[in-house]
Amino acid sequence: MSLQYCLFQAISLCGRQGGWEDAIFLLRDAQRLSSPGQLRGVDVVTYSAAVAACRDGGQWRQALALMEEMQAAGIKPDQIAYGTAVSACAMAGQWEKAVDLLADMRRSKLRPDVVAYSSAIKACGAEGRWEEALGLLKEMQESGVRPNLITYTGAMEACGRAGRWNNALRLLAEVRDRGLRPDTFTLNAVMDALGRCKDSARCRRETGGVWYRCRKGV
Repeated sequence: MSLQYCLFQAISLCGRQGGWEDAIFLLRDAQRLSSPGQLRGVDVVTYSAAVAACRDGGQWRQALALMEEMQAAGIKPDQIAYGTAVSACAMAGQWEKAVDLLADMRRSKLRPDVVAYSSAIKACGAEGRWEEALGLLKEMQESGVRPNLITYTGAMEACGRAGRWNNALRLLAEVRDRGLRPDTFTLNAVMDALGRCKDSARCRRETGGVWYRCRKGV
């Protein structure tokens, strides 16, 4: 086993155990290793593992600092590094930072994957940023990235929190049109959106339809 691979595994393990500070310590220790033949250098894979450790430790600022440090060192972040940083910001409720990172990816000629898009959309959803969420949904579809159920649910949550229940219903119809099977989380997001509907007759009618789907498991 190479030292570089051992370093990656050690940093990843620290991250999984909640030891983001230990992961950073290992990264710094590796950067100090300069003896020929010991370590070829800290690469994008090693940095990505450290970014993931910061994400899992709720340290979104540290994750972004590592992204900046990586680029300053002449190491180009790849899709995995960016995606991990996006999820770090999204998990911390930093939807603007997550969206900015997606833009950085595109400027770097990297295509965000469904996980990165879904993370950013979910972060927008938590803050009720429905226009941004729907904009990202449209953008990913136009770039050839197929949304999954998590993506749609995040967008529905954004619409629901903003009182855009009609948009949530349209998204539910799109889910079915794409052959996806709505789960409990998806249907709950629609129900929450309908709870903000001011047209009581329409609300009752649509709620009955969603309840029927819940009961049927569809």
